[in-house]
Amino acid sequence: MNRVNLGTLGDRVLLVDKPDDCTSHDVVLALRRHLGCRKIGHAGTLDPFATGLLLALVGRGTKLFPMLSCLDKVYEGVLALGVETTTGDPQGETTSTCSTHEVTREEVEAVARAVEGVQEQVPPMTSAVKHHGQPLYKLSRRGIEVERRPRTIRISRFEVLGFENPMVSFRVHSSKGMYVRSLALDFGRQLGVGGHLMSLRRTRIGAFAIENAVTMEALKEIEPRRVLGEYGLALSDALVSVAAVRLSPSGVRKVRCGVYPTPADLLDFDAVPEQGELVQLLDPEGSLVAVGRSSVPQGSRVPSTRIELVRVI
Repeated sequence: MNRVNLGTLGDRVLLVDKPDDCTSHDVVLALRRHLGCRKIGHAGTLDPFATGLLLALVGRGTKLFPMLSCLDKVYEGVLALGVETTTGDPQGETTSTCSTHEVTREEVEAVARAVEGVQEQVPPMTSAVKHHGQPLYKLSRRGIEVERRPRTIRISRFEVLGFENPMVSFRVHSSKGMYVRSLALDFGRQLGVGGHLMSLRRTRIGAFAIENAVTMEALKEIEPRRVLGEYGLALSDALVSVAAVRLSPSGVRKVRCGVYPTPADLLDFDAVPEQGELVQLLDPEGSLVAVGRSSVPQGSRVPSTRIELVRVI
């Protein structure tokens, strides 16, 4: 891999449109080769057969993983009623079939409303969740199935975009950690016929939309600095939903040494959010120095109040 001097563009969050038939890690490897940068990760896996938005974290952007991986997501896809597979998607072997002739649009809409809300979901064996250090999908390939703890997830909206029996096209808005394959299986079982996920595309992560992403094919033809300049977000812009305050020069030095800033270190203390909320700490020029958590009680502006450091960038 030839190293490329990316300068100030070397710390970015890059919006990528992942194609099918490749893993999220394959995308990371391709980016490392093209950008000439080893320090690249991503903030949320997509299955090999799925397409859509992937947040690639470049350079110090990798430090934003905890903040970006927990964002809500939007998916569009198609589920096939009447057939269950070993993996919950088209890549698995059929395990059961059931006639869907009597399933109506009204019943599909009713189940769509029923799956909304907070619930417990068991991760599928084909997921990247780890069991004693081993990803579940690796155990699954060896024919091993283990007990998995259910996770609390939230489906804020499930929209039925179309129904041509046995196919249901949908859009789902969910919290992190929701497995659409498991949702498709549960959806079919609530209709009494079973089902599996046929196709899936992630269209949004938090405030980031697929329309602003670069495809892997287009990326190959674009010079690295231009890729990061046109499709990459500055780290402060990547945390668009997090309030920001600027540090004084002495405050910047203090924070970079891991010392909590006090109101005297802030140029705009009145912008600090309420207690418990995340806050960006910027240098006077607007570059991200750290992410903190406000310890300011609601309605208080006590000079001794501090901001706790979550991550120094």
